[in-house]
Amino acid sequence: MFQHVSRAMHFYALVAVILVGCGQGSNQNHSLPSPYGLAAIVNDSEYPSVVKVILPQGRGLCSGTFISSRAVLTAAHCVLENGAYTIVTSFGTFTTYYKTSFGPGTVNDPNDIALLYFSYDVARAEHVMSLGERVVTGDSVRIIGYGCNDIDTRRGSGVKRTGINTVSQISNYLELITPYQDPTSRAILGPENRAGSCFGDSGGPAALSDSAGNLLLVGVSHAGGTYQDSLISEYIDLTRSDSQSFLFQANQVFDLRIPGL
Repeated sequence: MFQHVSRAMHFYALVAVILVGCGQGSNQNHSLPSPYGLAAIVNDSEYPSVVKVILPQGRGLCSGTFISSRAVLTAAHCVLENGAYTIVTSFGTFTTYYKTSFGPGTVNDPNDIALLYFSYDVARAEHVMSLGERVVTGDSVRIIGYGCNDIDTRRGSGVKRTGINTVSQISNYLELITPYQDPTSRAILGPENRAGSCFGDSGGPAALSDSAGNLLLVGVSHAGGTYQDSLISEYIDLTRSDSQSFLFQANQVFDLRIPGL
């Protein structure tokens, strides 16, 4: 959700005001089971499709997901600068100058997605996460990212973490709710079954599991805010027709070879 640079707090503060009216989803999500452990810190080799994105000249850190052997999906607000983007993975470190964005990467942009891409294959099939086709309120999603482990101090960015949550509401975004004042509300951010995003998680995935246990990408971390005793995490809905159209067109124009498109 959050880019680990100064403008990320600007995102956070503004969205906190806009999300004040989203209390209905908050009440619904509080019926989830009691927290049963912190979101897990994992090795880079786990969920290998999810990668660390370092902005040009090290000016910030985001997360991203390989959706083809030569394309990383991330947030548009993570690729506003020109220059070399470094993709850090468990199978190598790669650099690219190539990018294409859907939205302008601003607050309240439901099209806040972008692609960093290569003219050759850098990932193998097992490093690629397939795109999902459908997500509904109540679906359990896994979120993964390199964001901070404390929303107040912003410490811990750069370490891969994962947790799960339930889609509380679908508006312009997929919305997740995390209890802010819970003493265990740390690690990706929050307890394992109520995880949310923190600075550095921008561009990271929300994914459904299919019947075989494979992850299907349905959301991209965008922004967040607060409502009463909860944190709101917003993910771009990749199953929307406009998101699908952007990916289809980029796939055709840049020969990205995204499976299924």
